[in-house]
Amino acid sequence: MTEQVDDIALVEKFPVSIIMQHRTIENNIWVSEKWEVEAVVAGGGTADAEPERGILRIGAGDKKYIWSNYQISLFKDEAESYYFNIISDTPFVFVVCEDEEGNGELKPSTVSVNYDEAGSNLEVDNEVFQVPMPAEIYKWLEAFVLKHYAPEKRKKRKRVDWKEDTNKANH
Repeated sequence: MTEQVDDIALVEKFPVSIIMQHRTIENNIWVSEKWEVEAVVAGGGTADAEPERGILRIGAGDKKYIWSNYQISLFKDEAESYYFNIISDTPFVFVVCEDEEGNGELKPSTVSVNYDEAGSNLEVDNEVFQVPMPAEIYKWLEAFVLKHYAPEKRKKRKRVDWKEDTNKANH
């Protein structure tokens, strides 16, 4: 899906769902629980709806959830970051999570394929998970990058004669 936002940037959106697991950790004095994002899957819900959490499994010491109604948005001015993601050995989808209610339950807030956005969230101590990119998302992202990214041509630097600059300064 493609749309114009504020007449500035072309945006493409891809609906996704997020599978998360919560585990209770026993016999560890430092950590009592652990959250993990197991996967990001294509589809699931509608873009205009509020995020919903469904329970996939409840077991002894762990729970598995599926969050739907999320989307990955692409912007033309971020195409370079997408390019570096897809040419890496393992392209990733990044899920930023927050503990909105302060009760220790993490909720996804953003899903992205932008390395820079993931790094920015890490710098402000948000919980960022990375999972391997599904093939459907990879194909969609690759098509976007091919259409909107052109690497900047390298400019050859002109050498500066530092001896000449030093002589001029002394006279």
